[in-house]
Amino acid sequence: MDKLRWIGTVIVGAVTALLMAFFWPFLCYQMRTFIGINGSATWLKQFTAIGLVGVGISLFLCLVWYVLGEFVFKESATGLWWVFLLITLIAAIVPAFWPGAFPVRVSNLWVVSLFYFINNTVIGYWLSTFFFYPSTQLLVPLGADGFYTKSKR
Repeated sequence: MDKLRWIGTVIVGAVTALLMAFFWPFLCYQMRTFIGINGSATWLKQFTAIGLVGVGISLFLCLVWYVLGEFVFKESATGLWWVFLLITLIAAIVPAFWPGAFPVRVSNLWVVSLFYFINNTVIGYWLSTFFFYPSTQLLVPLGADGFYTKSKR
């Protein structure tokens, strides 16, 4: 059963892709005046495309971490997990502030970064590695130490 946890990672990846394709653009459209989009359909398409790239990066890093944790590292790979988390953070923050990433300038770009952060870093990477960890890496993800040691008591 432990060897099949990677399937959970793929399922979480699929859920984050669906969120990025449907829910977050809908929410952006609803919040368009606050974000400062002015209802640009081109902007929403670009937002979704960049977000799906972030989902792909998160899913890829989760699967790489799973494979390395399961088959390569027999001891804790905490440093690698943090490096991958940093990469997902960069993938969430940089597109929102990269000049030319979006066809229309937006007044509240921090909201865009927040959407990317929640979807790609929190749901896509952290949640995936927290619940669907390699058997040798149980306590590596942030918060897993307290969660899994208290639940075993």
